[in-house]
Amino acid sequence: MNWGQIYRRRVWLVFTPACLAAVALFVWLGWQLFPSAPLQITITSGAKDGMYYLHAQRYAEVLRAYGLQTSVVESAGSAQNIERLRDTGNSAVIGFVQGGFGQLDRAQPSENRTNIQTVANVDIEPVWIFSRTREIDSLQQLQGMRVSIGQQGSGSRMVAIKLLEQVRLEPKDLIVSENTGLNAVKALANGSIDAAIFVASPNAPVVSAMLTTPGVHLVTLKRSAALIERIPYLEPRLVAQGMLTPTGRQPEQDSVMLTTVASVVVSENLHPALKRLTAAAAREVHREAGLFHKAGEFPNFRRVDFPSSPEARSTLLHGLPWIERHFSVAQAQWLWRLLLVGLPLALLCAAVCYFVPALMRWTLESHVNRWYGELKFIENDLETAKLSGLDYAKHNIQLRAIDTALTRFDAPAEFMKRLFMLQQHTHFVRDKLAAVRGR
Repeated sequence: MNWGQIYRRRVWLVFTPACLAAVALFVWLGWQLFPSAPLQITITSGAKDGMYYLHAQRYAEVLRAYGLQTSVVESAGSAQNIERLRDTGNSAVIGFVQGGFGQLDRAQPSENRTNIQTVANVDIEPVWIFSRTREIDSLQQLQGMRVSIGQQGSGSRMVAIKLLEQVRLEPKDLIVSENTGLNAVKALANGSIDAAIFVASPNAPVVSAMLTTPGVHLVTLKRSAALIERIPYLEPRLVAQGMLTPTGRQPEQDSVMLTTVASVVVSENLHPALKRLTAAAAREVHREAGLFHKAGEFPNFRRVDFPSSPEARSTLLHGLPWIERHFSVAQAQWLWRLLLVGLPLALLCAAVCYFVPALMRWTLESHVNRWYGELKFIENDLETAKLSGLDYAKHNIQLRAIDTALTRFDAPAEFMKRLFMLQQHTHFVRDKLAAVRGR
């Protein structure tokens, strides 16, 4: 097949293959660079009477506005949330974790480390110690008492055990109660337990219940600075008298409370778009002031336990990309593919469809121009030189070669006019050669 036939069939031999190749590359590159984001996600929270569960419900509302089907599941607490995020077979991909769990993770062998990233720190959580007696001001006094220290797998239990270790106590030195959350409030009120230790946001229902239950007193620990030195993820916070309740009853005097931070974490394998949306949800849910922080202080990345997510960090600094702000997750992914993959491929395909036929046309025109050049050369010889018999024979051979080439030249329709003129020009030169030979 010569260039003329190829040029005439350029729609099927150039345009169609180029378009099919562009579509195939779009499908392959589009899904390699921008894989489809899952539209169903699960948030692992905490107990229903805890703040993590309330936060998770608000996150679910925000994420549903972006076209995600979001479900919230209860958990025992931070430890179980980490296990769920670590387990690739579990559907949970977003969770809440109490400060300090990252240190436990780093203490594990490297092959057992969790593939978890921090989206943001979102809240301050004090360590609450409540008792039925006012006299308690040290952890040693809890020895032998009936104490609730949180359920297995919770951050409250981890912190309580760490605090007890600092005064050389273990859970076996206490009568550990299985009552937790609002059940612990009832147990303290009716005398079933003597004290409760837990970590929670000041806005958590269990905290409000404890602070307003008659006969239940907030414990202020003495010599808390020593505890902070040994447990680096705890920080002291000054609580003014009457700051915790509207009636001004709690605390009864200016106190120092130990606090930690709560973080939103995600599986490292979570789709980047969902990490950005989770960070955007954190900005919306936690932007208001709290008892221990000012408006705008959270979310942040101060002293994170797990490596921060680059996507989340970018979102907290600059907000969501315009496309993801105004379209659902599925629509945004298609728009990213079209803009960043489809548009360049479309331009490349258009360039191929323009320049390849242009190259073919230039090749065809070069053939015609070369034949015109040979005729011009013969004409110049006829006008400027005295030809020998050998020269006449050579020019006749050239003219026959041009006639043969023209006969075999399969030119497109738009070249027919030029070829006809070339044939006429060839006859004219042949006649002129014969006339000069005859003289």
